[in-house]
Amino acid sequence: MESRETKLPSNIILILSLVVIFCYFVVAALASNKETSTTFVGGNNNWSVTVDVNNKGNLAEGTYVAKYKGNNIENLLEKVISYQVIYKSTSSGGSTYLSDKGVLEGKAFRKSCGNGCPYSTIDVPELTFEVVVDGIEDRIILQKNE
Repeated sequence: MESRETKLPSNIILILSLVVIFCYFVVAALASNKETSTTFVGGNNNWSVTVDVNNKGNLAEGTYVAKYKGNNIENLLEKVISYQVIYKSTSSGGSTYLSDKGVLEGKAFRKSCGNGCPYSTIDVPELTFEVVVDGIEDRIILQKNE
């Protein structure tokens, strides 16, 4: 039969072990919800593009601003402009009109998924921004702004 003095230390060790395990899971949960922000920039003769990305846990949200710096902006104002932000093997995009100031802007993507999703956060050194006007494609490589 165990004495009371022998039981007490083993109970304390059990409680301390449970507290350590609980703290580990709390720290792991907080780390997975960490938020990071990254800006990607690039341009060519026609466009200057910035994409801001916020990663939080398994969710990535982005916004883009693409400024037209080419000639004859008035020719583009009435045209539908398609765009895509390309990340690894996925992309996000849509169609819109150029503003009077020659700017396209909006949400670049919102991507979330459960465990095991390989593209849930954006963690690459570059993205591609693609603009299509009248069937003519313009691809801009965006570099991570360090």
